[in-house]
Amino acid sequence: MITMVNNGSHSINNIDLINISKYISGETILSNVNIGVKQGEMTALLGPSGCGKTTTLRIIAGLERQSEGDVIINGVCKNNIQSRFRDVTMVFQRPALYPQMTVRNNIEFTQIVRKVERYQWDNRIKEIISKMGIGEIMNKRPGALSEGEKQKVAICKALARMPCNGLFDEPLSNVDAPMRREIRNIIYDVCKKYEVSSIYVTHDQDEAMSIGDKIAVMIKGTIRQIASPEQVYNQPINVEVAKYVGYPKMNIIDAVYEYECEENIIRGNTGKIISKSKAPIIRDIMKNKEIMMGIRPESIEIVKENSADDEIIHGMIKRVEDHGHRKILCVKTDIIPELNVSTMDKRAFRRGDQICVRIKKEGACYFNKEQNGKNIVSTNSE
Repeated sequence: MITMVNNGSHSINNIDLINISKYISGETILSNVNIGVKQGEMTALLGPSGCGKTTTLRIIAGLERQSEGDVIINGVCKNNIQSRFRDVTMVFQRPALYPQMTVRNNIEFTQIVRKVERYQWDNRIKEIISKMGIGEIMNKRPGALSEGEKQKVAICKALARMPCNGLFDEPLSNVDAPMRREIRNIIYDVCKKYEVSSIYVTHDQDEAMSIGDKIAVMIKGTIRQIASPEQVYNQPINVEVAKYVGYPKMNIIDAVYEYECEENIIRGNTGKIISKSKAPIIRDIMKNKEIMMGIRPESIEIVKENSADDEIIHGMIKRVEDHGHRKILCVKTDIIPELNVSTMDKRAFRRGDQICVRIKKEGACYFNKEQNGKNIVSTNSE
């Protein structure tokens, strides 16, 4: 039986996962997962390998059954509906093509089987084939294609079914970097043009930040945070998300917060002052308590030696990564063994160089040690 859902907060979404849990042999694979995707929205499901991302997609597609919770697609509960009737199309990590068919037949097959009139999809397929640049291989079979070409065909095959809801399970993990960016942009453009609601699974943070209208961060089978890329990066909900999102990763410094003489003072574990400011930050919550201070590498500036500046941190460069437009320095300091610094300074830094750095006034997050690293406040801009 098909159940229609008309539940206020969920009615505007094309895909809704409500309290989804999955257990296998007593082990929790997914725990109380809630995700909503609006029409035309691309949600990046980001997390480390083995955290439950693929299982989540397979449950939406009807390839696996959840232990608890509801899958709502286009306002209809699909818990007991077969995969082919769920109004979703899925692209797998490895291309799923019919080996006996040509590329053209692979792409068109689903629409023909579903008896969709050609005028409804022919122009769209031609457009996608042109964007993907696979016009010259349309009469070849999958066995004659490279891995990159196979995945292009698989993505074309899925996009040919639009407009329905799209599920992308790390579709570009086996594609080289330049082609990965190209195909990712095509997926995004096509989904936006046809207002396709999509969930795009990836463990690549750059990919999630570039393609997602919002990011759902999944760790150990649980959604830790769902927000815009900017919010997830600048205002992580807890230390776990802060450490996972961003490269190089956020610096987490054990510290003590003090409020003296109308100043906020953050001291490192050695007692060294590492930050002072006049603006009220967290004094009513954490005065004289241990906290964790989170600093993004780009929120640390390289400065000259100044004995009058008690916020300067001295260190020695352990490692240099030169990315052309910026350098990433790993600096050994007394307050943290490895302080990541991202700089556009053109100087030639070398391992063993002594360096002075300073934490910028804006750009800090403060995490509560007593509440599983919960974010108390961020000084990053909204």
